[in-house]
Amino acid sequence: MDDSQPTIASLLVDWIEVQIKLHPGIPVLFVSGAQGIGKSTALHAVAERFAGRVAALSIDDFYQPQSDRKALASKISPLFEVRGPPGTHDLALLKLTIDALLVAGDADETSIPVFDKTVDDRVDEADWAVFQGRPKAILLEGWCVGALPDPAAPQAPALNTIESRDASGAWRAYQEQHLAGPYADLWDRADAFLHLSAPGFEQVLAWRTQQEETTLGLDRGQLPSERRAWVADFIQHYERITHRLLDGGQRRGYQIKVNADRSVRNPPKPAPPLLVFSDLDGTLLDHHTYSFDAASEALNALRELGAVLVLSSSKTAAEISPLRAELGFEHCPAIVENGGGILEPRERVEPQGAAPHVEIRAALAAAPADLQEHFAGFSDWSVAEVAARTGLSHKAAARAKQRQFSEPGLWTGPSEMLTRFKAHLARSGIFAQRGGRFLTLSHGMTKADQMFEIASRYAPAPMIALGDAPNDLEMISSAHRGVIIKNANGPKIERTAGEATGKTVRSVEIGPAGWNRAILEFIAQLE
Repeated sequence: MDDSQPTIASLLVDWIEVQIKLHPGIPVLFVSGAQGIGKSTALHAVAERFAGRVAALSIDDFYQPQSDRKALASKISPLFEVRGPPGTHDLALLKLTIDALLVAGDADETSIPVFDKTVDDRVDEADWAVFQGRPKAILLEGWCVGALPDPAAPQAPALNTIESRDASGAWRAYQEQHLAGPYADLWDRADAFLHLSAPGFEQVLAWRTQQEETTLGLDRGQLPSERRAWVADFIQHYERITHRLLDGGQRRGYQIKVNADRSVRNPPKPAPPLLVFSDLDGTLLDHHTYSFDAASEALNALRELGAVLVLSSSKTAAEISPLRAELGFEHCPAIVENGGGILEPRERVEPQGAAPHVEIRAALAAAPADLQEHFAGFSDWSVAEVAARTGLSHKAAARAKQRQFSEPGLWTGPSEMLTRFKAHLARSGIFAQRGGRFLTLSHGMTKADQMFEIASRYAPAPMIALGDAPNDLEMISSAHRGVIIKNANGPKIERTAGEATGKTVRSVEIGPAGWNRAILEFIAQLE
């Protein structure tokens, strides 16, 4: 596709091509996007590019039949007569369809349900679509794909007139229960997510109105006023979860931000040959000496290849900035403080007293005394104490104390008190993650969150993520290739689901030596 002016369609096609190339079997790919954002148009490009070898499913074709939704409306809430919200899809049929496609042979035919929106019902099985042969990939698109549940939604104030009819919260509660249950089980089956992000909910109304005109065969602006009012009422059923998706309440994935005219907002940079997301201590850096000499061959290969190396660590911007320059990747962004923030390319600004860190320290100061006494963080220790506990030089320890987004430290109390400690912090929106050595407190952004924020700045590219600790696992499992680096000094990492398929591997060598081999092997695979 033409990289000079990327479109939704071109980026979607590129993304699928990368998944097919790097996945050991048939990748199951999920795409989300609000009504009218341009998913159908993009899927036409997919069909053309892959000559019918990608099985494209729409969650809209898996609505429950009208009779089933009427029964649900009678049992739970009259609002369930309207199709679309979670709980109105036939997920059992959808899962059976995906299963059939995954085992299909070259001569097989797989039936795909069809839903006729003009009559608001599923068509007879004899009129279903048929996918011929074995797919190269399976693609599922839908407005709510990847949405996360919100247990507080049923008790929240009504957003609109539709929600005001749900005085008991039963309609919203049923949706949230299903998002936490069967929909989450479906999302778990995805090998990767791609999210199309609208400018706002108001634009969704305009797009959905255009979509209705197309469905009825009308020219732009010719939708009758009564039908226009129906559309405005209809999309209120989707408003709460659409806002959630726009605010990031969805499974992690590649993101394409879309303008009102459906062009790509902030077009991504050309795809690098390889995106590398790497933990530092115990991974790229030796656990004891902090040396990266054993990884020199792979580092040289990455520089020659023109790859992007994103250092991802609990370290501060003040620590990572000089290391990034020493490695020769100052032109690349970095993830600092366990995902708390991003150090932009060539950025050397090191703000003091950043608001996130101030808020964390305030929450610690407000903790009950019996909890406070069992946690001590970098801010509580002198430079000499940080140096002694980490093995850093005094100069490096001083940089490690320059916190902006997080507070690492040691917990010395029993596990039951740790649970209380975490609950206290959670009330202030602060979360605790166990790393290789320390318990790190932050506002919840993780390395994996920032990995996808950075990946979405580029056109779709192969991604490898490497780390040695439990807080690296989300990042590792979300990349095309994940590598668990052997670390005899760190906590044990249990076998992961990705290891069964070969998507995730473990290094034999410890630290930078294992990192070196893993990078060279992945580069060889790409060639």
